[in-house]
Amino acid sequence: ARIEAGKTEIIRELLYPVDACRGMLGLAEPRASRHGVELELEARPEVPLIETDPRKFHQIVFTLVTNAIKFTGAEGSDGKPGRVVARVERVPGEGGTPNVRVSVIDNGPGIDPADQQAIFDRFNQLEGGHERRHGGVGLGLAICRDLSSLLQADLQLVSEVGQGAMFSVLFPLRLDISKLEESRLESRFRGTLTRQPV
Repeated sequence: ARIEAGKTEIIRELLYPVDACRGMLGLAEPRASRHGVELELEARPEVPLIETDPRKFHQIVFTLVTNAIKFTGAEGSDGKPGRVVARVERVPGEGGTPNVRVSVIDNGPGIDPADQQAIFDRFNQLEGGHERRHGGVGLGLAICRDLSSLLQADLQLVSEVGQGAMFSVLFPLRLDISKLEESRLESRFRGTLTRQPV
């Protein structure tokens, strides 16, 4: 609701993504143990600091990790123990500008390509799919998408049924100040619209 009302501010700080992801895995470890899921961190040594909003970064990663734990379970679709990997790496971006990619990879049931766009919609749950069986209100991925947009990051999904899923967020090394100001003005405008009487 705060995002839609234009009340979300970006607090810019330098953050080391590897340490941040390690911390989120630590927070998720009790949940993973209850579900019988193994957690692992894969980090490349050349990952740089990024400028972002740490709280929103943490929320994105934690949501993706806990979702993966919930839907994977003790046994993956490959017959092996359930496993969730957080991978952090530096990758080339558009125009050669480097980015940092954080991926959460699981060996769970996977998501049909026909359903992949819909799962980012608010309150959406796949009819008859694993989201129905596992409960929830269908807000986590929608919020991740909105927070990623606020952080000038790109949220992507690669998955096939029976082959697990990989959610990746491509973060810029530095936030574009002019884009932040544009987003702030746009958010304020949207906020005035939502406050107007119907």
